[in-house]
Amino acid sequence: MMSKKFLSTCLAFFALAMLPHEMRAEIVDQLVAIVNDDTITYSEMRKVLSPIYSQYEKIYQGEELLNKMMKAKNEVLNQLVENKLLAQEARRREIEVNSKEIAEHIDRIKARFPSVDEFERVMASEGMSMDQLRKSVEEQYLIRAFVQRDLAARAVVGPGEVGDYYKKNLDKFREEEMVQALHIMVKKSEAPDEGSAEAADSAFEKIKQVQQELKKGQDFESVAKKYSQGPEAEKGGDMGFFSHGKMLKEIEDVAFRLKVGETSDIIKSAIGYHLVFVKARRDSRAIPLIEVQKQIEQELFQQRTESLRKQTVENLKKKAFVKILE
Repeated sequence: MMSKKFLSTCLAFFALAMLPHEMRAEIVDQLVAIVNDDTITYSEMRKVLSPIYSQYEKIYQGEELLNKMMKAKNEVLNQLVENKLLAQEARRREIEVNSKEIAEHIDRIKARFPSVDEFERVMASEGMSMDQLRKSVEEQYLIRAFVQRDLAARAVVGPGEVGDYYKKNLDKFREEEMVQALHIMVKKSEAPDEGSAEAADSAFEKIKQVQQELKKGQDFESVAKKYSQGPEAEKGGDMGFFSHGKMLKEIEDVAFRLKVGETSDIIKSAIGYHLVFVKARRDSRAIPLIEVQKQIEQELFQQRTESLRKQTVENLKKKAFVKILE
């Protein structure tokens, strides 16, 4: 069963959005948490939660919607608390950020609005002052500088680790057999009575005409641009490289049987008729370490940095005064 507190907490955010801007600005500055000497306000929460809630309303309803909303609220509040702790630690370590970069960032935010008046109107409706916005942006830059200077410096990945990861995850670094094919499609729905025998006959007659042009030596790409009704027509029918299971089965089965330079016979599918030309092939292979080394390094680096961030936050939480005001 859903508790009254659970329900009222979620509905409070909905109710807030319905209030006039003047009343909303007064409410959104209420405190929702204290983190050492800093506070988290309702406006900070709402700024993050509003687009999430809007998206959830389109997908969920009833109790499922409220469950999703409550989960998002808890996760956002936890993230805001962690951000405060990281920013405080950055200040404690006397990490400095470039005030010019912060000002430029705020200017970029302003530039998203059609006018200064509109920017100020939205700021007022969110209950946010310029000082609060500046502080929020500064915190972002402080956290980034802290992560880059302290955590990233300890997240170095050695060549041996890259090699070990590659060997243990060889399945991740395989490429399946692939073909690059050009495609011409004529839809069955071309006739007035869509899906009828007449529509199919009309489409079949047209694809036969196209096939005759190809047999006379016309370039496949040019013919595709001229006649194809497929999504890649403007690119000369080029479907790019694809592996098994990625394309329409009727097309795929034929494409993988053809040799490079061969054009298929007419292929029938539920949506129409097709012609396929195979431009190139790639055999299945294990991707060499040298081709994925940078990718592996980045993946391991991100994993290690995130792990260090979590450890740092947990240590900071143990020493911090954090009070959630609900």
